[in-house]
Amino acid sequence: MKKLLAILVLTLFWINPAVAFNYLLDEGLSGPSSFGGLIIILLILYGAFFGTRVVKSVIWGWIMFFVTFGYVLWLFQPDGGFLEAMIALAAGFAVLMFFIFLGEKEEKNEHEEWVQRDKYLRNKAKKKRKKRRK
Repeated sequence: MKKLLAILVLTLFWINPAVAFNYLLDEGLSGPSSFGGLIIILLILYGAFFGTRVVKSVIWGWIMFFVTFGYVLWLFQPDGGFLEAMIALAAGFAVLMFFIFLGEKEEKNEHEEWVQRDKYLRNKAKKKRKKRRK
């Protein structure tokens, strides 16, 4: 499989220049009003409301990143420069890291629960085997 991928990548280098993503425009699949974009937005919203806790925290983290970034950038609107954009980016990044931290914490808790269940089931199986031997 890796060899096939390497051959495909190398042949893409040697063929004529590709029109990167222009086919999306021709097919009507690019832009905010496209059907493909609508499907992606619906999938993101589905994951944000009905996904696992980890998925929810990552999606809401990214949403809050862009909300925070946009709001802080809007505060500096009259004299927006590079420094103001970096402040907005840092604030959004801090919010994103907080939500990712919450997701990782939840994943760790879930993993610990599985480890405890696994230990319990292993001990239970050992006890059953001991009873059978007697």
